[in-house]
Amino acid sequence: MRYKLAGILSFSIAFCAQADTLSKSALERCINLKEEIKESNEYLERLDASIDEKEREFEEIYSSLNWAETNVNSAIATCENYDQACGRANLLIDEYNAMVRKKNQIASRHEYYIERQHREVNIVNEANDQFNQACTGQSFYQKDLNALCSDVFDWNWVFCKANK
Repeated sequence: MRYKLAGILSFSIAFCAQADTLSKSALERCINLKEEIKESNEYLERLDASIDEKEREFEEIYSSLNWAETNVNSAIATCENYDQACGRANLLIDEYNAMVRKKNQIASRHEYYIERQHREVNIVNEANDQFNQACTGQSFYQKDLNALCSDVFDWNWVFCKANK
């Protein structure tokens, strides 16, 4: 019996020409492509969470910087009159500078995650294009899938799980 390979890797009975039937090696490539896409999407979800976290951290530090800058300016204004206020101003300036360094680290890490996200999106798009070109709508033989699944040690393959 032949089945039709859909973009979401679902089974359906298909009656189509022999020329549209995937070879066993082509079916294996399609399954591997879909697994790569799934793993890349999971990685993208983790990247998205990291980006969100860095954006929250950036917002927190940014609002703290505004407050710290106001305190530094206030302390500097009183520094001319009181020696004790100058010591306080120096401490606040040191704290402010530490916060700026932390903000820069957060921004740098955020950029790193964004770059990784863009690369991974390109990888997923390319894999999806390959899958759609080579696999979507193609038929395959159940015996080929059974043979592939019997050789699989890692039962993460979507099709093989369905056949267990």
